[in-house]
Amino acid sequence: MSIVRKSIKSDKPGGAGIVAFSALAAVLVLSGLTVLAGAKRDVLLHVESSPSGWIESRLEERFAVTLGRSADVAITMTNDIDGRMPPFPAASRDFDSLTAWGNMAGGRYLIVVRVASQRFETRKTFLMPLVFQKYEVYDGVIEGELRIIDLQKPRLLAAEPFATELRGPRVFQASMEDDKHDPDLHLTAVEKVKFLGQLEQKVADQLVAQAKNLMRGK
Repeated sequence: MSIVRKSIKSDKPGGAGIVAFSALAAVLVLSGLTVLAGAKRDVLLHVESSPSGWIESRLEERFAVTLGRSADVAITMTNDIDGRMPPFPAASRDFDSLTAWGNMAGGRYLIVVRVASQRFETRKTFLMPLVFQKYEVYDGVIEGELRIIDLQKPRLLAAEPFATELRGPRVFQASMEDDKHDPDLHLTAVEKVKFLGQLEQKVADQLVAQAKNLMRGK
């Protein structure tokens, strides 16, 4: 780094030296702040999704994109480096194994998201007798665990279960018969994909907000 010094006249003895020193100190402080501002926190992200018959999970991608909106975070997904590393620990709750693997991979933080259940829940409600027999409200539910490790300290920052719900569409049965197999009471494949995509994004938003607070020490 080159520093340009300009001679500054001062009426006081030694004043020019004081001004030059102050200018140099200011440059060094600003340079330090620039380095700090540009520093990134390297995050290793591992997502284990629960199999779904309706949609191929994109939770890992949604989580990475949402977290990546922060300029001070650099994300590496563990499945991108599996070929250059030993397999990710099968015991994804074992602190020592996760820490050792993360240190070999070279990250600062390791985030592990385990999805234990992804499902629809329905509720039957009678409405307007003699007009509509019933309607059902679909709720999407994703349950799992968020685990975050600070690999440098090392310290477990979080090991917390999560359960996220999203209220889905209401589906009416325009019939007097109480037939649970009525096609009118079921979402189409397109509706399921759209709905579960929205649910996964809600999960990503909530978990990323929690992870950012923990990594910032809040």
